[in-house]
Amino acid sequence: HVMQKLIEKLEQSEDKEKLVEIIVANINDLCIHQYACRVVQKIFDFCEENERIKMFEEISKDLIDLCRDQFGNYVIQHILDKMGGKNCPQIYQALKGRIYEMSIHKFASNVIEKCLYNGTDEQKTEIINELLNKGDNVHDSLISLVKDKFGNYVVQKMIEYAPEKPGMAMIDHIMNNPELRKKKDAFAKHVINYIEKKGY
Repeated sequence: HVMQKLIEKLEQSEDKEKLVEIIVANINDLCIHQYACRVVQKIFDFCEENERIKMFEEISKDLIDLCRDQFGNYVIQHILDKMGGKNCPQIYQALKGRIYEMSIHKFASNVIEKCLYNGTDEQKTEIINELLNKGDNVHDSLISLVKDKFGNYVVQKMIEYAPEKPGMAMIDHIMNNPELRKKKDAFAKHVINYIEKKGY
């Protein structure tokens, strides 16, 4: 708490620059610490743009591990909120090909939800299309997500924030699945009810 207040109060000075340098040098260790992750988020808000870019470059080196970490995922979510998907395409690029895997992860699924909230239409469409195109007769990624205890929340966010065309393709895919329509699966029931509540 003292460190967070110090970051707020320090004007741009040599002292603040030194503080940022120390944090950048240890950024990935700090991101996965229960308390230090809050300090990282705070300094991300108050540092200069060039310092923010430097921090983000370091964080990007361990992006996947941070997304999966119980504290690191909050840092990635904060960056997405602060910068917006348009300004941090590295996150979307790193997650490409891993959307399903990350969506069923307890912590990383929160990052995918933030990607959907903060992404451009193009970025959101890529996330949805990755799931729609990954399905086959043996394993349908989207349907599996609907039935998953973490993935079902991601699917609900996809429905909420999707551009119209991929959003409707996804809803059709879900609603045309006869097993899901029976509402026997507890997690799938949340998604079907959400779709029906939206009036689809």
